[in-house]
Amino acid sequence: EEYKAKLRQFNSTDKYRNELSFLSKLISPIKGEKILDHGCGLGTAVRNFREKFSADCFGFDVVNFREVDDISLFRDKFWFKFSKVFFLHSIAHIPDVEWKLQELKELLEPEAKVYVITPNKLWIEHINTPEYKPDPTVINHFYPIELEELFKNAGFKIITAGQFGQCTGGVNERLFLEAQI
Repeated sequence: EEYKAKLRQFNSTDKYRNELSFLSKLISPIKGEKILDHGCGLGTAVRNFREKFSADCFGFDVVNFREVDDISLFRDKFWFKFSKVFFLHSIAHIPDVEWKLQELKELLEPEAKVYVITPNKLWIEHINTPEYKPDPTVINHFYPIELEELFKNAGFKIITAGQFGQCTGGVNERLFLEAQI
């Protein structure tokens, strides 16, 4: 319950809304394409994509947050493939990302795209203040080159990658990546 409350609080911040807006522009959802939010948490982004873009967006999360009103937001198994998949703050919580990327390929249509927004490890190290407390469920944050290499080694082509968000000392708070199978 405490973790869900923290997610609800973060998902209601301007920072999260700005990141969701950035992701929406990056993905450019088209009505009817199948999109997966991998690590959807409470389903906030799924609802956003469905409401604003009429996208066929679904969520998957290993944690059972299914107390939301619309159970159709979530799936455990998929009988169809996706044209787009995104990890919004969720890739850092996956124990074996290399394996997950290989597994993910089974869910992707030909030429499907994968998008990532995640904290920038350089920024975390740069701010290194006692007030910063990472989420205890985080397994690994990534450096920019590390995130790109992870996808390249898994057989993805990097379309675009960079940094955005709060900037301190020339380093931005978030990384983004768009890759294609």
